[in-house]
Amino acid sequence: MDYLHLTNDELQKKYRVNHPTLQYLIDQLDAALRPKTDRSHGLSTGYKLLITLRYLSTSVIQLSGLHSVAQFSVLCI
Repeated sequence: MDYLHLTNDELQKKYRVNHPTLQYLIDQLDAALRPKTDRSHGLSTGYKLLITLRYLSTSVIQLSGLHSVAQFSVLCI
């Protein structure tokens, strides 16, 4: 997940979180959210977290285009 290129202002506007907080959340949730297998291309903890934060900040479930992730994958988070 390459969220590092986003500024704190961009993260705040899109996800309502800054870099240190986002990294803290990823570190805390990684064990529970990381893909269980390398067999397929599972979504990383960072992707899952950003998609969830975006949903929580907008209440819109049609977010797949934002992260180039299939809508079905978004619904499975």
